[in-house]
Amino acid sequence: MTPRTDTLQEPFEPLLDGQGKTGDAQKDDLRRRRNALISYFREFIGETFYTLHVASEEETDSLRKGLLHIGLDEGEIREWETFRDTVAERQRESARTLSKELDALLARARDPARPYISQESEARWRERFQDPSLGYKAKEYFVHHQMPSYFQAWEREAQKRWVMLKDPRLKNVTTEDVKDLDKFLHGKQFLTLHFDERVDLSARVSAAILAKERHATSLHARARTLLDNAAEAGAISRTKVGRWLEHIFREKCPTPKAAEAFVENQLKKVYIPDWMKTRCAFDRVDAEMEKKGVPPGWNRLSPEKFLAMSFEQRKSYVEEAERRVHAPVTSTNEEMKNVKFSIRHDLDTEDWEGAAILLKKGRALLLAGKGSDHDRIELNSMERYLSAFRTPDKEQQHPMENARQTLEQMRAAFVHIPPSIQPLYLKAITEEDYDTAATFMRIAYNWAWCRRNKYLNGSKEEILRKRAIPETIDTVRHGHKKTGVQVAKLDSVSSLEQKSAIRNYQGEWGADVLFVSPRAQDSLLSKVRDNKNNWAFGYWVTMIPEGVAYEQMEYVVSNVHWVLKSGMRKLASAGIPFTLTDSVTPASLSGSRPKQKYSDSPYAIAT
Repeated sequence: MTPRTDTLQEPFEPLLDGQGKTGDAQKDDLRRRRNALISYFREFIGETFYTLHVASEEETDSLRKGLLHIGLDEGEIREWETFRDTVAERQRESARTLSKELDALLARARDPARPYISQESEARWRERFQDPSLGYKAKEYFVHHQMPSYFQAWEREAQKRWVMLKDPRLKNVTTEDVKDLDKFLHGKQFLTLHFDERVDLSARVSAAILAKERHATSLHARARTLLDNAAEAGAISRTKVGRWLEHIFREKCPTPKAAEAFVENQLKKVYIPDWMKTRCAFDRVDAEMEKKGVPPGWNRLSPEKFLAMSFEQRKSYVEEAERRVHAPVTSTNEEMKNVKFSIRHDLDTEDWEGAAILLKKGRALLLAGKGSDHDRIELNSMERYLSAFRTPDKEQQHPMENARQTLEQMRAAFVHIPPSIQPLYLKAITEEDYDTAATFMRIAYNWAWCRRNKYLNGSKEEILRKRAIPETIDTVRHGHKKTGVQVAKLDSVSSLEQKSAIRNYQGEWGADVLFVSPRAQDSLLSKVRDNKNNWAFGYWVTMIPEGVAYEQMEYVVSNVHWVLKSGMRKLASAGIPFTLTDSVTPASLSGSRPKQKYSDSPYAIAT
């Protein structure tokens, strides 16, 4: 949806006409106060959305719609005035602060005396921040957690280059040693490079300086040729060559003799063959996925993203990918099968904490005799994958050290769920057990997975939506197909029939694509509860909530699900239920949403 940039007047004109004064002093006072509210929120929207670009289009439209329904009622107008004087003012101040923080970071990065990034790069970062589809909390996360780490990396590389520019040894380095030396020497050309290319070029120059100092120019050329050839063959990323050269001459081999032994024995005979072997394995399994399709849930990587990972990550990726392609979830024990599928899902969605907990459960099942050697091998593979890819970033950025922090983080995450499905999520995490909630989030994630892997897109979904009503009615009357894709629009049948429109996956095999409106949410959740221990249900069912943009769900499954799941686990261990706090949010903004509202999250105006 394209943001409205023409005028803020139009949506509110019906509220400002006055209709002629009645002479009733109380009505006149209410009308005056209502007009003052609308005037205030015009300025609020103008600043937070159009000027600062901090609010999202969705958040802004929610506020607009609420303003259209302010009645001449003392209680309602008083709610809006309280909302204006407390929550809205706090939101506006937060927006101003966030915008200033971004400006300060980018101003430092673009210091004319010592710039860290180019003018074009600064413009791209601002454009990313101003994306109208991103909400306040996403932008707050971007400025507070992502930008500082980027800034530190820019600063580190820029300072490294400045030090080398002053190094008298640099004059001995030629373009024969470093092909793009001229770009390194000229600041504007250097800053126009992608960050990874800047890192690589700086490392290449550093390695050349060290090699010249140690009179190992020919060895440096030999190592560079080996690494460039490996990059050309796709064994490693081109932007890792410089770091490997620097590693060899700075850290790995402090003497020319040691460096030569490493290059000829380790690099040539061990490292590069291992890299090439892993790349060939990647190509084989990727070709199989191209031919047979990507295994449900698996995140298929491009060759570029694959090579950008560490070697341990590349090995683990290939091993697990081969298992997904060649060995679907199987086990002699049904409980073990469900656990292994759940581990796979948590690995795919980067819920590292959840995967670690489930791995312990899988080990316990093995000790209890509820598994086989094949199960043990698969668990070992999953554990290696977890070890290679797990990072503490999410846990550090969303601390959940106690119940209060857990509730705050869950509430802050919950605000990003589209309003029409907030009641569904609220029921899943407050009225259902963890396994039911986790299964529900899996079928919500499956929509994102299908989009990412090109199984679905907007036009394909429209075709499925058109055939969904007759197919749903036919399914309810005549039963399910045993195989193949099945489509259902749940609210096209009665509430008593909605559950029967969804497969039970008892001998059935194929995808269920469900179009779910608010009228069918209870039936869906009941069906999920019935199948919480049926791994095939979470494997095959895809939920597409009606009236929710895909981009919204993409954000939810990537940034909200793991917070809610982790929070549910922690609250359960503490014996504390999840709740939403009361708020001063006006009823005009509430609609049919949950009665509990937020009080602390900036831009919680959609809840």
